[in-house]
Formats: sequence, structure tokens, C-alpha cells
Amino acid sequence: MKKIRFFRIFLLLFILNFPLLFASAECSSGQFCNPIKGANSIEELLAKIIDVAIIILMPLVVLAIIYSGFMFLIARGNKEGLEKAKTNFVWVVIGVAVLLGAKLISAILKSTVDKVIMQ
Repeated sequence: MKKIRFFRIFLLLFILNFPLLFASAECSSGQFCNPIKGANSIEELLAKIIDVAIIILMPLVVLAIIYSGFMFLIARGNKEGLEKAKTNFVWVVIGVAVLLGAKLISAILKSTVDKVIMQ
């Protein structure tokens, strides 16, 4: 129970401090400046958010795949256990596809919008 509470507090503190990852101290006092490094448009901001999500979630994907493997081992031929392990693995693969698909879709939309604007 204490581990879960610690994890929740850590996650809350990380979420609250997430904007500080992009904070810039280059502006002098009294000026309004862009707080997100290198993001001058919404497309760049979304690309940065997706990149950070990929960096954070890929180790969790690896752990989820390892957990699915352990579920297969623990099942020992039990049909219910194997079905549960297969379902878990399928959802992990779907999650990876969504995570990487978001990067692909944002790149395709950005290139399409750039082509339309250039014409």
C-alpha cells in the first residue's frame, strides 16, 4: 500500500513539474517569452509532446511485454491463463501501435499542411 501511495505522489509531482522540462530561462524580467524551447507553433508543440510520451512510455512497454511473457509461463497450459496472457499481449501491441501511430500521423499531417501552405 505504501508503494502505491509513493508511486501516486511521484506521478503527481512529475505531472505538476512537467512544464518545467520545456521552461526557458533566456528571457529577462518583464518580458513575455515562449516557455517551450523550440516550439513556435502548435504542430511543433504536439510533436514535442509526442516525443516526450514516447520517451516515457517505451520502457513501460518493455516491462508490459516482459509481464505478458511471465503470464504465459505462469499459465502452464491452463486455457484461462493463456487467454488472459494473450489478451494482455494483444493490448500491449495495440498500445505500441497507437503510440507510434500518433508520431506517424502527426508527421503525415504536418507534411500535408506544409505542402498546402507552400502552394
